[in-house]
Amino acid sequence: PRRHPAVDLLARNGIIVALVLVVVVFAVLRPTTFLTVGNIGSILQANSSIALMALGLMIPLIAGNFDLSVATVAAFSGILATGLMAKQGVPWGAAILIAIAAAAVVGVVNGYLVAVIKLNSLVVTLASQSVLYGMILLYTQGAVVYDGIPTEFTTLGQGRPFGIPIPFLVVLLAALLLWFLLYYRPMGRRLYAIGGSADAARLMGIKVDRTVLLSFVAASVLAAIGGCLQM
Repeated sequence: PRRHPAVDLLARNGIIVALVLVVVVFAVLRPTTFLTVGNIGSILQANSSIALMALGLMIPLIAGNFDLSVATVAAFSGILATGLMAKQGVPWGAAILIAIAAAAVVGVVNGYLVAVIKLNSLVVTLASQSVLYGMILLYTQGAVVYDGIPTEFTTLGQGRPFGIPIPFLVVLLAALLLWFLLYYRPMGRRLYAIGGSADAARLMGIKVDRTVLLSFVAASVLAAIGGCLQM
């Protein structure tokens, strides 16, 4: 029997419906504090780094792989960027680029082990997560980095031009770019084809190994940007 359209809508968009309900409940309970520009900006600012990690995780997931290391890549990149500025005196722009490049290397290693060596993506990224966590402890010696960080760097995470947090603008730009690539460019169709059947995609002429490797690189880069913004 056919389900009621409302049931189908709830099944397809349950998370969105739950989000709307949460907003409505808190708006009713705290009308003078919840639905304010400052509070909404704080919510967007606090969750932007998580959103970037989620966008990055989505890319290899479409191709049928899972990256467990995105959160640790974000932490590693943020720590590396702040450490380079505070300990080595590297300019903030160069420090961010170095952190993103280091994350891209992690993505290349993950992608190579999964796509070329044919190891399980869960095992590979769980191992890289452990290695990165150890590197964080080794680099920081368990201490908090808080001195010598330029205000230009903190502005990236705390600035609000026209009342809109800069991290949210970055998330919006990344989401629009991913939407365009996944739905209107060949790379997106290749990812979906590989996720449907890697063998069929290979027979169609798609370079499966290279596409999978690039998906892990993209995931690590987005996680690195999120980590720097979070720091």
